[in-house]
Amino acid sequence: MIKQKYFSKKTMIFFTSFAVLIFSLVFTHAVGDQSDNFTNPENHNSRQSYSPFIDNGKHWNVMHEGYGEKRTIEYYISTQDTTINDTVYRKVLVNDQYNYYPSGIAGFIREDTAERRVYFRPYYAEWHPIHDGLLYDFSIDVGDTVDVYGLYYCQTYSNAYKVVSISTIELLNGEQRTLWDLHPVEENVQKLDQWIEGVGSINGVLFPGCYEMATISLYLELLCYYEDDVKLYMSARDTCFVNWSSGVQTNMQHDIQPYPNPVSNVLYLATVCESERFNAYEIYNLSGLKVAEGRFFDHSYTIPVDILRSGMYLLRIKNESNAHNFKFIKN
Repeated sequence: MIKQKYFSKKTMIFFTSFAVLIFSLVFTHAVGDQSDNFTNPENHNSRQSYSPFIDNGKHWNVMHEGYGEKRTIEYYISTQDTTINDTVYRKVLVNDQYNYYPSGIAGFIREDTAERRVYFRPYYAEWHPIHDGLLYDFSIDVGDTVDVYGLYYCQTYSNAYKVVSISTIELLNGEQRTLWDLHPVEENVQKLDQWIEGVGSINGVLFPGCYEMATISLYLELLCYYEDDVKLYMSARDTCFVNWSSGVQTNMQHDIQPYPNPVSNVLYLATVCESERFNAYEIYNLSGLKVAEGRFFDHSYTIPVDILRSGMYLLRIKNESNAHNFKFIKN
């Protein structure tokens, strides 16, 4: 009798311990499943790393096409802060003129890295009061909609997009960045768009696709993207410069090179194209200010730069019908 009671207690303890073990395993598995939802790389909001859009050393080559012409314009972000109404921005600089938008300062840009949102304020506006607008929202997830605003503001028709998928893209240096596929919400003629984390829209850094742009036959495309002069993105066109006039493509950008670069005193232009002559030049700093200009005589392409401070500059050479732009470094 005593022996039977003893084994009954052992049996009860065994089954109790076994039940506790099973419960612990089930609970741990359930918690693990919930935890996986927060670490799944497909869940965009769970990602901890973020490549900011605004940073020193970035520039974009954007092709502008319209009215029988194609032109490549370079966009930069200044290295110095600018304060407007107690809000800190960086200047967005362009090295060429398009339509009524002049070269120099295109506008002002700021970024909320915690919210992963980028805002743009145009320097000049033709159709609406100047104000801040959302340019990019890199926090959006599949199914979200976003209404964007850029250098061309679509007031009459919707400029809203819906995220249809999120994936990754490999940059030229092997780095993986998030890629958003966006479709227009309304049945307008806006282009489909793609955003690359830290790079922006493939339709041009400051130009969200919209109805007005299509109706005026304006087409934009990001050709190349650089960080610290290292090319990280190139479009399927396999070129960073496209210049067409009257249907004839020119590759003058590759036929002209300023040298030496970096330079201390005098900058020279090496050109292999004798059919096009240039008569003037302009030099801009990265704040968009013109710091020097001059003319060429007797086709002697020499540019004195000894008076410039050390740093990076934009050089523009031009004639009556064409212009080309380069970067150089002053020692």
